[in-house]
Amino acid sequence: MADCLTRVYQAEPTAQDGTKLPASPTSPTSPALSDTETLWSELSSNSDALTVVAPDMVSINEMHFYYHDVGDLQLMWRSDLETNPFPIPEPGTRFFKIPTKTAHGVFDTKLNEVWDDVAPQIIASMKVSGLQYSALTTVRFSTVEDGKEPTLGPVVVWIAVRPNTAKPRDVCDATPDILQILAKFNITDVVVQWYEGSVVRLDGPPLMSVVKNSNAKFGLNTPFNTGSGIPIARQSDDAQGTLTPLFKEVQTSSGDPSNRVLALTNKHVASLDITTDYELDGADPQHILMCGERRLDVTERS
Repeated sequence: MADCLTRVYQAEPTAQDGTKLPASPTSPTSPALSDTETLWSELSSNSDALTVVAPDMVSINEMHFYYHDVGDLQLMWRSDLETNPFPIPEPGTRFFKIPTKTAHGVFDTKLNEVWDDVAPQIIASMKVSGLQYSALTTVRFSTVEDGKEPTLGPVVVWIAVRPNTAKPRDVCDATPDILQILAKFNITDVVVQWYEGSVVRLDGPPLMSVVKNSNAKFGLNTPFNTGSGIPIARQSDDAQGTLTPLFKEVQTSSGDPSNRVLALTNKHVASLDITTDYELDGADPQHILMCGERRLDVTERS
């Protein structure tokens, strides 16, 4: 069996019920088993990987595969371990497909209505417990097990702690306090799950900061100044947004020197029609205001 699993396979045919069946293991041109499938095969045959071993709070198998297809994440702890056991292959099972998960947003639940009050209390509770969190959000997972229809799980309070700052026992001990906070708001059908994760910038290095004209960098970093976030609005209907970087035009398209200062914003902020390029109409231009009527009204009331 182990020898068979390590061989290469042809494309898997599909049975009438949609279940993928193993093809002939003799094709020399077929792709090999994926790293995930190989690791699953190794851990599933290891009895120690299927049981909880201290200091971990979940089995090695569940730690690696609970979030299968969601991302490169490892489960630390979840509050429904006893009521919702992770499926494992029974002894003697020749083929077992790893359950896959898909993450979904959370909408129109009781938790949505009170999240602005609940989230700060959860953060405060984690600080008291000495936990350094990276992310706190809500999610629902749909799970597909081999040969079965997808099932949508409960709302999950999904928490990432910074890598190498906490042990599974630490997040396990912090979970009851979070469940108690949720219970105060009559939220009792929610699961708390923990994993390790860090926040990574995906937008590249930061823009250069704005400097005074006495600074040696003045004039060199003008096109790359930090985002300003200046509020703007269309005069026609008061649709509002912001300007991001400001930059100075050095010369016009004809090569003449230019004194214009330009800015970047979203297409839908500046134009009613977002499907075509904007062309200036000198007789009827699209006027953009710094701030808008609604912002002015709020300022006057405050």
